[in-house]
Amino acid sequence: MSGQNSMPNPPTRSHDPTTLSGVFAAHMEQAIRAFLGHEARRDPTVSHSHSMRFLFNQTLAGVLHEWNDAHSRTIQLPAEILVHCVSYLPMKDVFISAAICATWRNVILRAPELWKDLDLSDVGTRFLGMFLRRGNGTHSVKLKLMITSQSCMSAIRKHLPAHLHRVRRLEVDDRFGYHEPNWLPDILDRPAPLLETLICRRVLSSTHAGLFTRHAPRLRVLDVSTYDCASPCPAFERVSVLHLRGCQYFEEYPGSRTIWMPPELQELHIYDTYSASFLPLLRPPSHTRVSLHFTDLRRNSSTIIGMISHFLPSALHHIEFRPSCPLLELQEIIHYLRLCDITTPLGLVIQSSYHVFVTLHRSDLSARASLHLNCDPPHGTSEIGPGLVFSHFPFSFGDLEEMTISSAIPWSERNNASAKKPRRPYVFFPPSVEFAKLRTLRILENERADGPDTMFNPFFMRHRGVLRAPSLRCVSLERAPEALRAIAPIPPSMLALFISKHIVFDEDLLPELVVRVSDGVYLEDAEDGGAALEVLQSF
Repeated sequence: MSGQNSMPNPPTRSHDPTTLSGVFAAHMEQAIRAFLGHEARRDPTVSHSHSMRFLFNQTLAGVLHEWNDAHSRTIQLPAEILVHCVSYLPMKDVFISAAICATWRNVILRAPELWKDLDLSDVGTRFLGMFLRRGNGTHSVKLKLMITSQSCMSAIRKHLPAHLHRVRRLEVDDRFGYHEPNWLPDILDRPAPLLETLICRRVLSSTHAGLFTRHAPRLRVLDVSTYDCASPCPAFERVSVLHLRGCQYFEEYPGSRTIWMPPELQELHIYDTYSASFLPLLRPPSHTRVSLHFTDLRRNSSTIIGMISHFLPSALHHIEFRPSCPLLELQEIIHYLRLCDITTPLGLVIQSSYHVFVTLHRSDLSARASLHLNCDPPHGTSEIGPGLVFSHFPFSFGDLEEMTISSAIPWSERNNASAKKPRRPYVFFPPSVEFAKLRTLRILENERADGPDTMFNPFFMRHRGVLRAPSLRCVSLERAPEALRAIAPIPPSMLALFISKHIVFDEDLLPELVVRVSDGVYLEDAEDGGAALEVLQSF
């Protein structure tokens, strides 16, 4: 097979290495049990406080000595290798690894690259100043903060302004409900020359023109809960992606004719909209692609139809529905699409709280489109199959050129497999639909291919059905964005079995069918891509 040589899988942030938190916690627990056992057996007539402390220290020293002997090769890792491994751990585990031994502590605390991506949402902001100083003031940092108390807010006010010039990405999530007016501009009222992304979730403070003292030349992504720029804002001049969450505040400015939009805006995402009255105020540039996201379908039917109709036909690029009960609200979604005269598969997502079962996405404003399906069916349709979904949409899937599927088996299928009386498994590929123009099939990997919960498992593979794609040219293996662990190398035999048994395509095109592997996904035996014919023949 052609392609580059396979690379070993790197560790990931969800990996639980035995030389870190597990070993340390187990040995500390052993020392504490020894200490408590001696305390229970001690003579109550004699004071043993000194001997007990000595025994505890001796036990702990013995445990550490045994650990050092058992992991001497691990302790002697070169500093750069240790830093590289620790860099894949979340911030909380970085602290734990620094407590393993003095050698690790010195290496970790003196490595500025470990302190560039500070996700403090689980750690807290108590040591925010120390974390920011670990970068020696020279590296740019990505900072994720969660406000859960008044002390968190105080720490942010105290330390963030002095280091704002080094922040490349800033994400603030206000879970505390801090409602002091204009606290955000007070903190950000200074230059931010490196800032590229600003995300403010549930932050009700205004985002007016005074942010960053009009100096944020690299700011491209803005995700805010309050956007009240009625006049041009120099700090937002070059913003290309704007996320607006909760647009009801536009109604507070009835005298405003328009809401100012960045002139270079490429994508506008609008979430959780409860009224369409602000639409006359919102005038994005003509080249902007608009995405609409709806969560409450039954309460906002007029708003949904009004917003979809307002941005059709040219600006609307993506529509996303997140119904609480997909089966009951599916017909209502289709009704909206018919009322708005949507007859081409543009960007469309229909998603429940647990899984996406139909996703359409148009990468541009031409006729090209792609289809994203998940193995998990909508609630109540496991007996009906996906034919209900496909047959009721007002457009045809025959023109789709790209399809994305997930390799993960849904929890409902896993429970069904282990049940005493399993029901009929869900047939994934629709038997009555032919994707005549489909050229690319993407398989998103988020689990081990050799594990029991993937579509490559022979038990589940029997019920996947057959994908009818006569023009298929490429099968692409990609790592899912939500994958939290390293993907084990995929045996070519598994892939070959899946292709030969579950994809119907023109056999004359077989030598041209290519298996493409992206970063993060690997084939075994140094096979990372090439002609699928070789894979099938080897199998």
